[in-house]
Parts: sequence; structure tokens; C-alpha cells
Amino acid sequence: MKNYNWPLATSPFTFIDKLVVSSSIIFNDRYTMGDKVAELEKKFSEFSGRKALMVANGSVANHLVFELWKLKNPNIKPIVIVPAVTWISSITPAMMAGMDIVFCDVNLQDFCFDYISLEKIVKENSQNGRRVIIWPTALIGWSPDMALLDDIAKKYNAELFLDSCENTLAEAKANVYDENGKSTKFISILASADITTTSCYLSHYVCSVEGGFVFFKDEKDYEMGRMFRNHGMIRSLAPDNPYRVKIEKENSDIDPQFLFALPGTNLRPSDVHAMFGLRDFNRIEKNRANRIKIYKRFYNNLDFTKYYLPEKTITHVPFCLPIFRMDNNLKAVKKLLSSNGIETRPIIGSNLLRQIPFKKYGNAVDFKNAEWIHNHGVYVGIHDGVSDKMIDNLTGLLNDL
Repeated sequence: MKNYNWPLATSPFTFIDKLVVSSSIIFNDRYTMGDKVAELEKKFSEFSGRKALMVANGSVANHLVFELWKLKNPNIKPIVIVPAVTWISSITPAMMAGMDIVFCDVNLQDFCFDYISLEKIVKENSQNGRRVIIWPTALIGWSPDMALLDDIAKKYNAELFLDSCENTLAEAKANVYDENGKSTKFISILASADITTTSCYLSHYVCSVEGGFVFFKDEKDYEMGRMFRNHGMIRSLAPDNPYRVKIEKENSDIDPQFLFALPGTNLRPSDVHAMFGLRDFNRIEKNRANRIKIYKRFYNNLDFTKYYLPEKTITHVPFCLPIFRMDNNLKAVKKLLSSNGIETRPIIGSNLLRQIPFKKYGNAVDFKNAEWIHNHGVYVGIHDGVSDKMIDNLTGLLNDL
């Protein structure tokens, strides 16, 4: 593999971080899910305002969302509406759960759904008697209009979940319902849907090397999630939990250590990963400010006669530096950056209707904005190693092309 001067991602962990984690490993014998996972869950719960459940990775978090829905809604096959540009691991969990997938084009302002097209799809399927799940992605640092998505969901009795793996630290404009009725305000993006997922992968906002989170609005969903994560065991709940007490009493002929209340599986994280996550969690505000600073310099230096970027918003915490070439010279952009030691990637899956697993779901050219992203976009990574000089060099190369 080529050694890049500007790699896509670098480890955020300092020598002190490694020393603290390795010391904990040396002097303790608990490496599987335990107190460290619980500690990181508590921090994320306080940060988001929601019940936070840690799992093995972000993809597993998505699987848990749809498997729980199946358990709550047996013998029902919903429509899951997904954006044409996102991670494949945002979509395949719903497919593997046996649900029907419908793709919707994206917009070029926040890279979420084309909201007009989305409402038409939701309306049509709801009127045909189908249960509908709206499943947006907070793509590459932008926040979807969660207030608008919530309005659409409630209008057609749909459900709204969110994959926020690429915007963990931002806020979103969302509807808040209280005794005075509905108000719209900015809240943690992790609390802006009924269920939200995020990832703590190496290149993401809060890093635990591997690991993911599910954030629950509903207490019962959270309890089901805890059990499902741990084989469906009732002892995943607190000893005084009313549901646990009830199930153990009704099944007194079964050892409560291995009493399965639902058909779960093993989605557990490890305490080792949580140790890393706890170190990086302490840098949330620093990481957020650094990402915004890097992006601001990039945005201010870029030649917008040659490149496209949406206007900066207060909800945007950049996941990366996206490069959208206005003309059809994207190959030259990638070649130029690679030759200068700068690693790039496509804008996630780009137009997923071009990918082999999804061709049967529609004609790629009918998704015009996803197609434009596919043909015009790449991105460069953001991490602590990115300096002002590197940004100036990058924009200089791009502007001279």
C-alpha cells in the first residue's frame, strides 16, 4: 500500500493514551464487556440526552435497530426508504432483516434525501397500506433537516430512525414536543430521531478503534436492545427491573443466569475498546473545534468557479474535506492528489444504484443528484495531523488545476 504524506486517517491516540490502556490491561483481567463499557455508555448518555447502548461496531448498531423492529412487529414487512448515497452498511442490515428497500435521491445542500421526492415515496407507500421506516444518513458531516423529516413521518404515520456515524458531534434542527406543544430547536443529533446510531471507528469523531452506539428515545426499546445485545438474556437488565422480576418469576424452572427473554445474539463490545473510547471522549470539544477550523480554512481558500460546496451551516461538523469538481475532470483531481501524497476516497458509496448489490433497485441515471456526486466528488480525510500548511497546499493544487 502506498505511503501517503496525507493519509485518510491517523490514530488519535497519544503515548499517554496507550500507556493508560496498556497499564489497565496489564493490571486487570477483565477485557470483555464490563465496567469500562458502562462508563463510556454513561458519558454518551449524558452527552446526547438519550439512553446509550454500546455495541461491537457501527454496522452492528444498524443491525440491532432493524432486528428489534422485527421483534416488536412480527409478521410485518415494512418499506425502508434509504438515500442513494450512503454507506452500504447503512442499507444491508434492513435487507438482511428481510425488509423491502426503496432508494430516494439525495439533495446537494445537506446530502440527505431530496425531501420532495421522499414525501412522495412515503405518501404512496403509506396509502398502499405499507408500514414505512424513514432511514436517513447524516452524510460527511452535514445534519439532515430532522424537523422536516419528523413532520413527514408523523403526517404519514411512518417511523424515523437515523444513522449519524458521520456527524456524531453536531446538532440538528429537530422538533421537541412538550406540554406546550411542538417547538423546533437545535438539539444533539444523537437525540433527533426515535433511534439513532453512530460509529466509533478509527477515523470517526470519537474513536474506540472499533465500536458503535445506539441511542434510544423509548425506555422499553433500550431494555430490549440491552437483552438482544447479550444473547437475549434477561440478566442483561438490572436485578430490580420490573420486567426482569416478572420473567424470572414466571420461569422459575430455568436458571436465571441463562434465561433468554427474546431471541438475541452476541453484539457486545469489549472493555478494551471502551478504554480507548474513554480516552478519546475527553477530547470531544477539542476535536469538534479542530474539524471546524480545518474545514473553514479549506472552504475559504477554495476556488468556487471550479469547485462546489454547500454553504457552511451551524449544524455542520465536518467528517472530511469533500471535493466536488464542477467540470468532468474528477480523474485528474484524483491523479493530482495521489501524485502529491494525498489519499482520497469516493463520497462514500457514491451512487449506490451503480453498485452490484443494488442495480436491481433502479436505474442509476434516474437519481440525478446521486449521479452528480458519483461523477464529481471525492474526499480527503480530516485528523490531528492536518496543518494549515497542508490545507493551503491542497487548495493551491486544486485551484491551479
